[in-house]
Amino acid sequence: YASAGLCLVGGRGVDADVPQGLSLISAAAVGGLEFASNWLGEWFLAGQYGLPKDPSRAAYWFAKVVDGAAHSLDGAACPRVRGHR
Repeated sequence: YASAGLCLVGGRGVDADVPQGLSLISAAAVGGLEFASNWLGEWFLAGQYGLPKDPSRAAYWFAKVVDGAAHSLDGAACPRVRGHR
């Protein structure tokens, strides 16, 4: 569901729904998904998608990736939906 969250945050293939997208990505990161943790780290560092600019929270999510507490999943992609971006 992290991939679906990314699609929702960016409006890729679906209408954008940032709160729902962030919810899905956060759940995936809490579940240990590496790229979801990395996205949250990047977004907290930059203050993107309505998240506060918070270097300490960014460091928390980056540490999950670096420490091996998160795992990777290959093949994440946003589906193309007819009539949407």
